[in-house]
Amino acid sequence: MGLTVFETNKKIHQRLLLFVFISLFIHLSVLFLLKSGLISYEKNISHQEKIVFIPLKKNLPIADIEKPQKEETPSKASAEGLYNQKVEKEMVAPSSGPQKKPSQRASQKTSPQKAPQEKSQTQKQAEALIFKKESPPSIPGMPEQAEKPFRPQGDFLPNYTIGNRTYLNTLANPNIAYFVELKRKFKLTFNPVPALRAHINEISRGKIDVILGVSVNAQGNIADLIVIRTSGIPAYDQEGIRTVRASSPFTSPPSNLLAPDNLLHMAWTFSVYL
Repeated sequence: MGLTVFETNKKIHQRLLLFVFISLFIHLSVLFLLKSGLISYEKNISHQEKIVFIPLKKNLPIADIEKPQKEETPSKASAEGLYNQKVEKEMVAPSSGPQKKPSQRASQKTSPQKAPQEKSQTQKQAEALIFKKESPPSIPGMPEQAEKPFRPQGDFLPNYTIGNRTYLNTLANPNIAYFVELKRKFKLTFNPVPALRAHINEISRGKIDVILGVSVNAQGNIADLIVIRTSGIPAYDQEGIRTVRASSPFTSPPSNLLAPDNLLHMAWTFSVYL
């Protein structure tokens, strides 16, 4: 017995509804899975962003070096300078020492009146160490400390071989030119020996340093000068302060170095190794 046209259309309509429901169910399921996966993926990204730390580049001390005959970028640098320099063996220039320049102290030693006040062997050895050694700044990213006036050449860092001149692996950084200029001024003025001489018997072998906070305005004048960390020897702290004040005014700092308050804020470490 055959189907009527009405019954045939009814069956077709039922089948179409079934297909529509199945298709709708599949689409909703896919959308739900995609939405759940997207949210989960976003949560994973957010979680990763919280636990991943980007290592910051370690700031290097500033080295005032002469322009090398051939500039070459080192694989591992010990300092930043105005030029790239790559050397096989790092070394620093020897101290010229006060003995190369006659002083009143030397002439006084020959005077008979000063004979009873002759320094002890311990004092002589300690003073000799002060004349021979000094160090770069200890604050990463900040300008290097000044050098004594009787150390007019190169950079002098601890734990380096002594040679006829300074050879360090350095990376060129044009932004440090202003700090190199200040360092050259400071090294002509800084003289810690008189400040330390009175404390020779109290000083143990090691490092003595004072960290100064120096703010310079756009005209190169000192806006603020404070002791961030004392050396424990007031006279030595004052010598660092005297050095900065006596070296000013400075040239106007580059505008790109100025903070929003229109000042250049720096931390300088004046150090001596015994």
